[in-house]
Amino acid sequence: MIKFQSINEKLIVIVSLTMILITAVTNIYSWSNGLSRIRDEMDEKLYQELELARGALEYPIWDLNYEATNSIIEAVIHKPSVVSILVLSPNGDFIAGIKKDNFIDDTFTQSRKVIHDNQYIGLVEISMTDQYVKEDFIRIRLVDLQLVLLQMLVVILIIHFFMYKELSPLLELENVASNIANGDFDNLILKKASHQVKKLQEAVYKMQAGLIDKENRIKDQIDQLEEAVKNTNTAYKDTVLGLAKSVEINDTYTGGHCERVAFLSKRIAQVLNLDQEAVDDIEIAAILHDIGKIGISASILNKPGRLTEEEYIIVKTHSQKGYDILNNISFLNTVSQHVLMHHERVDGKGYPNGRSGDDISLGAKIISVADSYDAMTSKRSYREKVMTMDEAISELRRNSGSQFDPLVVDVFVKLLEGGVDIEFFKDES
Repeated sequence: MIKFQSINEKLIVIVSLTMILITAVTNIYSWSNGLSRIRDEMDEKLYQELELARGALEYPIWDLNYEATNSIIEAVIHKPSVVSILVLSPNGDFIAGIKKDNFIDDTFTQSRKVIHDNQYIGLVEISMTDQYVKEDFIRIRLVDLQLVLLQMLVVILIIHFFMYKELSPLLELENVASNIANGDFDNLILKKASHQVKKLQEAVYKMQAGLIDKENRIKDQIDQLEEAVKNTNTAYKDTVLGLAKSVEINDTYTGGHCERVAFLSKRIAQVLNLDQEAVDDIEIAAILHDIGKIGISASILNKPGRLTEEEYIIVKTHSQKGYDILNNISFLNTVSQHVLMHHERVDGKGYPNGRSGDDISLGAKIISVADSYDAMTSKRSYREKVMTMDEAISELRRNSGSQFDPLVVDVFVKLLEGGVDIEFFKDES
């Protein structure tokens, strides 16, 4: 399938092929008619020549005058179209005749009886060819064909010139339309066109202007939406952080804890190359991981020293309570799962449901490590001594594979040893 770059090229090729086809058909028809006419003319000419020869040879043959007979034969054979002339007896015996050396097989042959005084005295046979006439005909036709081809070439060039002049604005419009389709609206139409094409140019200009205006309005709307989303996200995080801080009202020892755990959890999730949605969910879950402590008495949360078994059982309910609070909010379903499982252990000895291994969400595993590290390095009501970073790292490694997920511990330790900055949060608390 031929592919054309423009309608201009297509029309030129179609017009050229049409003219060539018409010329070919016309010449073939003329050629065929010409050859048929030559054959008809040769038939007529052969008949005339034969009648003349028969009449001329009748008396010499009757008188048996061979010299006169040969003279007549030689006179006839000199004609270009005659290739042979024979005089035969009534019995078919050769009397006289001549054949040209360049005898051609494709000939017309006719014979006539010679009658004298109602007596059959001989037979005259003449063979003729149309080769010479055909050669002249072909030579003339070839010259005519060359002239026709030259005229056709001139006509095609003239048509091409005028078509290009008329259609080049359409080609320019085609390029402009292609640019617009590809998002390029900065186009100028330079070539003047006829009345109808000019209207099309004006329509394209209006369409282009409308698209530019629409594009600008869409950009403005996108900017407004991005700003609205940014403001919404800020308000959302502020609201979440406000909920988290409501827990700290009852627990005086955990000021800034949720923010620090969220910061560390987010950094671990980023190093693990999680997608942005997963990172955001983990960050929010880390902020809200202790939201269930709202329903626990401040006297238990702030009690110095070790908790009784009954008190510890009450504290352990905060994971389930946090889940119950958040699970009713549709867009916090994933967050609520992380909150529910952040005290589960990979060996299955955690709470509230004793999940293990892959049954624990990755977000919960990340929050568990960050939560434990911050608890170990922060002052608590039940523990006076605060661990150093190295001591806390040792404790994390000691419990890797039992309480904590080994991969999360490795990533977190590398972050700490690489100098992750959490001192800002420590100072705020």
